[in-house]
Amino acid sequence: MDLILIGCGLLLYVFFSYLKPKIAFAVLGASLPLYLIRFSVAGIPFTVLEGMILVLLIVCIARSMVKKTLISQARDLIASYKTLIVLCALLLLFSGIAAVYAVNVSAALGIYKAYFVEPIIVLFLFLTLIQRKKDVLNVLYGISLSVGIVSITAIIQYFFVIGIPEGYIEPVKRATSFFPYPAALALFLTPFLVLLVVLLCKNFFESVWAKYSIACMTLLGIVALVLSRAEGGIGALFVVLFIFGLFTKVRWYVLTAGVVGVLLTLFVPTLRMQAIEILTFQDVSGEVRLALWEGTANLIKAQPIKGAGLASFPEVYEQYKLARHTELLVYPHNIVLNFWVEIGLLGLLSIIGLLVYFFNKAGKIIKRCAKKQWCATLSSASLFAMVALIIYGLVEVPFFKNDLSVQFFLVIGLGVMCLVKQKECQSS
Repeated sequence: MDLILIGCGLLLYVFFSYLKPKIAFAVLGASLPLYLIRFSVAGIPFTVLEGMILVLLIVCIARSMVKKTLISQARDLIASYKTLIVLCALLLLFSGIAAVYAVNVSAALGIYKAYFVEPIIVLFLFLTLIQRKKDVLNVLYGISLSVGIVSITAIIQYFFVIGIPEGYIEPVKRATSFFPYPAALALFLTPFLVLLVVLLCKNFFESVWAKYSIACMTLLGIVALVLSRAEGGIGALFVVLFIFGLFTKVRWYVLTAGVVGVLLTLFVPTLRMQAIEILTFQDVSGEVRLALWEGTANLIKAQPIKGAGLASFPEVYEQYKLARHTELLVYPHNIVLNFWVEIGLLGLLSIIGLLVYFFNKAGKIIKRCAKKQWCATLSSASLFAMVALIIYGLVEVPFFKNDLSVQFFLVIGLGVMCLVKQKECQSS
């Protein structure tokens, strides 16, 4: 029965994708949490999110073939994003190799499909379909709707104690929304909240209705993030928004608020002790991470080029972990170590290359477009969102999950899409 409902939903999405591919992409942007709904076809596991990505890809290719624009679209994409295509190809190559030498090749290929191939498909679908501010707004409406639904669910869950997974009610109650654990909620919300806050502050949304509705969704998201009690996500959000505030007209108010916050932390004993525990990794979570990172460093010293292999960290880590580290974790909980152990040194370098490309091109767009133009604003917001993702990633796993890998490439797409649209940027 479930498979029939999923099939009917995807069939409707087929027709919708053919008739309105740009809106269908916006719907995809609103549907990232649907990775939680899983099914299998001929023994191959899929999620609803994966199904939507593949449907949109196939329909867009078929649509272009019917209109005889497939070759010209491919040519334009290659001409506009040569470096990006090469970097993505290298990432696919090195992550694919990491899947081949994985402990469980079948599981690794599934991860390769879901975390690398399909998110990169989303990136290039975005760069092909989304070309005007109107299209971008629809994608952002989809993202804000997703943030709102996830956040409302988290708030209701927290205050009515409904559906909170075991282990997150006592000793400290933490919201998870649809997700299985609080950090998953925080990882999903943090980059999107930064993106939306920056866009709101820079008056990116022209409609009054859009401004107020997205502001409400964003406020709900901040409340949900706080209720998740994810210290890394909350810290990343406020650090990045503080940095952003220093580049606005209210920088002195922001700086004053920051100084007051630091003074309160220094002179209020409870806050001071809590801050010291967190920043020096003296709390339980910090101690676990220090032990985890030390064991991971041992693994990398032994296998610096290939790492552990895709989806192989828990098994390989057993040989190198410290005796005091007894907690079972799937990833090292650090953005650099995560990529290094999963896809090897060359895979890590390809990710670093992607990030360098992203920051370089987003920075150029911000400089070349007038400050009030939508391209500069969008690239600026995307840049801050990526910074938040990286900061939170210093202590978490901001990529290796279906929704988060798509989020990563979606932020890249939002940041670089105006690279070849300077004329439109100046005239919009």
